[in-house]
Amino acid sequence: MKPQASILSRSLALALAMTLCASAQEEDIPLLLPGEAAAVEAQTAEIYKLLGPVVRTAASSVVTVGSASPNQSCFGAVIGDGNHVLSKWSEVIVSRQPLRVIDSAGVSRPAKIEGVYEEEDLAVLKIEGTPLPAVKWNAAGDPELGHFLVAPRPDGKAAGFGVVSVLERSLRESSQAYLGLMGDIDYKGVGAKVKTIEPNTGVAAAGLKVGDVILKVGDRQVSGLLELRNSLNDKKPGDRVAVLYSRGGKEATVDVLLGGRPHIAQPTNQRLKQMEQMGGAVSRVRDGFSRIIQTDMQISPQQCGGPVLDLKGEVIGLSVARTDRTRSFILPAAEILAMLKRPAADPSVARVEVTREEPVMQPGQGLQRIPRARPVPDAQGVERMRRNIRDMQRLMERMQEEADALEAP
Repeated sequence: MKPQASILSRSLALALAMTLCASAQEEDIPLLLPGEAAAVEAQTAEIYKLLGPVVRTAASSVVTVGSASPNQSCFGAVIGDGNHVLSKWSEVIVSRQPLRVIDSAGVSRPAKIEGVYEEEDLAVLKIEGTPLPAVKWNAAGDPELGHFLVAPRPDGKAAGFGVVSVLERSLRESSQAYLGLMGDIDYKGVGAKVKTIEPNTGVAAAGLKVGDVILKVGDRQVSGLLELRNSLNDKKPGDRVAVLYSRGGKEATVDVLLGGRPHIAQPTNQRLKQMEQMGGAVSRVRDGFSRIIQTDMQISPQQCGGPVLDLKGEVIGLSVARTDRTRSFILPAAEILAMLKRPAADPSVARVEVTREEPVMQPGQGLQRIPRARPVPDAQGVERMRRNIRDMQRLMERMQEEADALEAP
């Protein structure tokens, strides 16, 4: 690793550790003393300054997409001959016509929608004027878990940064590999204990039984239910995988044919929608992508649609969604290149299904702004609140792990 990249890695690690405090500061929650708040602000500014050289080259291939009004819809990435832009379909379609893009030099250009890739929520725009530098996609390999990522803005600065939190996987149930079992969340030993087995599935045909403990899937050791689920991220229905398990103290290996995850209807949960938006606005379309890389990068829906880089400045993908306070999704470069080889749909017949966020209203009342409580902080109160926030964070992480584990791997 180059010295500059090493410095960036250490600096970014520090900044990420302070993200919770910084976010709380923005929400006017008295978690930080004035001196601490000033230190967070200064160090965050320094991080973004360090990222400047990383994003500078790629920024010339980033544009702002919107209408003639000053409101920005989203970012876009210049592709192909330099007169086409790839951007978020669900954000572009709600813009007031006529569409325009603003390049890194601040020049506004007319644009029109030329084609749509509905399944990935992406649109191809045709722009006028002198060709712009096109994105150079690096599809040689996906970034590894924990690797730093950064999203550039058209002005040569960073829109946000974060790390790879979950490796590439599909968000479509029919495309997700499925063993056919449910794990026991109360099991505390090594591995993942089988609680139930679905009939007519790969594990049922292979002879696994309730009470067996899965120790390894393929080449991946299984330490628990979350690891069992993650072991299937790079698999697809129809693949065969070796499963090492223990039964009565004896280990054995079986060959399992993976199926497709069955669709399970999810009830609408208004409270869950509210929790998703606690960290700010979320993208209109934020699920159902064929392949995505998950990151904790904090970008707004209006900053999606642009390229995402590693610390070497290589473009590894395109930001396609901000889904909640801790998750943003990136479409890998290899998927983009494969997609662009396919014909795009006619925009006049393309459709977009957005997740609409309805305001919560009491019967007989109009939409109201709930006033913020602004308690007067004291030393003991601030420390108590910090402890509560840390406890809540650990609880939320545990709840997320258990929720993931409850979905049958």
